Amino acid sequence: MFRLSAAIGIDIGTTSVRVALIQKRGRTTQLKALICEPTQGRTLEDTLINIKKKLKKEHKLLWFFMPKQVFGIPQSNVAVKRLAVGLDVHEQEKYTQVGLQLAESLGLPIEELLYDFRPLPENNGVEVYVCRRAVIENSLNALALAGYQLSVIELQTHALMRLYKQQMTHCARIESSLMLDVGSERVQICAGDGRSGQFFRELPLPLKTQSISEPEVVSIFTGQLIEIIQRQYQVAATSVAGAHINRIWLSGENAKYVDTLSLEKRLGWEVKTLNPLHRLTCSPHLIENLTESASAWSIAIGLALGEDA
Repeated sequence: MFRLSAAIGIDIGTTSVRVALIQKRGRTTQLKALICEPTQGRTLEDTLINIKKKLKKEHKLLWFFMPKQVFGIPQSNVAVKRLAVGLDVHEQEKYTQVGLQLAESLGLPIEELLYDFRPLPENNGVEVYVCRRAVIENSLNALALAGYQLSVIELQTHALMRLYKQQMTHCARIESSLMLDVGSERVQICAGDGRSGQFFRELPLPLKTQSISEPEVVSIFTGQLIEIIQRQYQVAATSVAGAHINRIWLSGENAKYVDTLSLEKRLGWEVKTLNPLHRLTCSPHLIENLTESASAWSIAIGLALGEDA
């Protein structure tokens, strides 16, 4: 019998919450649900409860099976540090050593920190991802009160790079690109070679739509994005050693406001829209009911796919 597993990716934005439900059976990965609930006029807890009800009622998700629940946090909430830690000790002892070093270097009690780490390939320490608990406490409390039990807290940029690697499987050779996820208030930039991401940035990109026409919104928004890309390109190209970046992959709910032809003309690069449904099976009914581009769901889908996708 094939083993069946399920995972939900939780993307909590400033105006809405997006959740993607993915089930895996053997080698088949199926996208079962995409749910978006606005947060205006209600608490985050109520929004999360409504999503949970829809997953149970409309998609027959048996919550007591405890699907893997992955919550994504923005890059700006996380600091990255490299620490020297003995790699020949037990994993729990290693985790304690990392926490003590972090607390000392940051001048904060260890109880106030959320962190994880990975061994460096040079075998001379670990790369640590650390976040102050207070920064995401409201989201964590709302998730707990709504009955969610998180399996993983992951960087949104890592979820995006996971999708990028899947997108690159059909390419004949490894290429390097800038990947831009354009949200309602920020743009997240990743760069990599199809195997890993060596460059991550998150920058404010406010979109003011009041009192201006949609063509003006597109023109202003695209101009802002071009300036950001031009400023960040040299740093990204340096970070991705030996790679020449000449392509942009766009995703995010506000990618619809980007004039891709103008972007290509001004930068001289190819611009493509990331397809988070690549290599996933899903029902035609799910696609027909989408009211926006599938790329708006990139973060939620990338989180749900997990490391073993």
